[in-house]
Amino acid sequence: MSNVAINVDNIVNLLKSSTTVQEINRVLDEVASLTHTKIRDIQRNMFSAMRLAKAGGNPLMVKIMELAEKRKSEI
Repeated sequence: MSNVAINVDNIVNLLKSSTTVQEINRVLDEVASLTHTKIRDIQRNMFSAMRLAKAGGNPLMVKIMELAEKRKSEI
């Protein structure tokens, strides 16, 4: 079994190389799974970084959500 290192640099590189919103969402879903963070509501709508921060979410996930939102606006 191999270990996976999760750090902001690795995730930022994945987000920067993403060319569609769907790819970004897949990265977010995978990071959320690895960090055991809930990022979607009952209707499967993705939380915003601000909502996640106000709810006391994982600080790494909040930062990644902020970066993903910025990247989505660039696409």
